[in-house]
Amino acid sequence: MGVIAFTLLAHEFPFNGNSLPELSNNIMKTMPDYNKLSEKGISNDCIDLIKNMMKKQSNKRYSIDDVLNHRFILQEVEKIKKKLTLTKDDKENAL
Repeated sequence: MGVIAFTLLAHEFPFNGNSLPELSNNIMKTMPDYNKLSEKGISNDCIDLIKNMMKKQSNKRYSIDDVLNHRFILQEVEKIKKKLTLTKDDKENAL
């Protein structure tokens, strides 16, 4: 999930290599350049979520429950709820 999120937001892959062995080595031994996300205007909370989804040690990597309860996700859900919630006046004006 972290690699997909990084790729979608940075518009490039977090790891590179000219061959499969080189790519595998880079995945195992290097860290993505998270500055590329900052440069795209991605929030620190979102970057923190991606970092935790991309931890190399699987026992330290976020589970789906961790992802769903991360502050970035919770904040975004609240923003969506606010946009979808109509006030009483909005409902009356819509009629």
